[in-house]
Amino acid sequence: MRWLLSGLVCLGWWVASAEEPQHRLYAAEDFPTETLRVRMEPLRQLDPQASYQLVPLPARAQTLQQAHRVAKAIEDGVTQLPCLALVDEQGCYACVGLGDKLTPEALEQGRALAADEKRRERAQQRLLQAHRYLLFAELALIHPMQMQDLEERVARCRKLMKSPHATVAVRQSLGLLALYPMLMKQYSLLYTGGHSPQSEAKLLEAIEALDRARDAGPNTALGRKAHAERERLRAARLQARRLEFGS
Repeated sequence: MRWLLSGLVCLGWWVASAEEPQHRLYAAEDFPTETLRVRMEPLRQLDPQASYQLVPLPARAQTLQQAHRVAKAIEDGVTQLPCLALVDEQGCYACVGLGDKLTPEALEQGRALAADEKRRERAQQRLLQAHRYLLFAELALIHPMQMQDLEERVARCRKLMKSPHATVAVRQSLGLLALYPMLMKQYSLLYTGGHSPQSEAKLLEAIEALDRARDAGPNTALGRKAHAERERLRAARLQARRLEFGS
């Protein structure tokens, strides 16, 4: 088995031979490499041919590179650190926490999930959450976004919302916290001191997204927030009309 070398941690990734199947070893960026080696020791006899890719995760993503790493961890189903994501040709099928050490029993339980009949469905659900996270990360990290940037992400957002794995909560969060703000930003880019057919159409599109987020679950926290935003927008438009006509 190829063992981790402490000097390679600072490189961000430890990538073994491309010809060998690779599992992914997730750990916090500041987690001691020697401790990882000790916890992985039981694998020396159990899986001598396996290779591993070290993926250091930040406490909070501050760059797009870090955000992509976190998104991959979400896709793999990481819920604790450090952990080992077991991978085959179809992708990740289990995450095994390292704890004090990786026990043979925990490893075998993880391996059994490779043949689980619900594996593909769970993978699709995790993939949706990973793409959702990455979209929100990009909205937080990329400034300013131009019209083309927004168009690409609006299309991605709508696709995620149409996923058969998107719950009401997921659709509402995407609609209210991603789609609506992006459409309003596009509206502001189109508005140049006066309305045009293009800017008015974009505003109506944003209002429709807001209404859909509200109506998807009116009694949820996001539904009530969407309702409040809709009323605020209605009042602002009414006030603008009054000022426009001098009444």
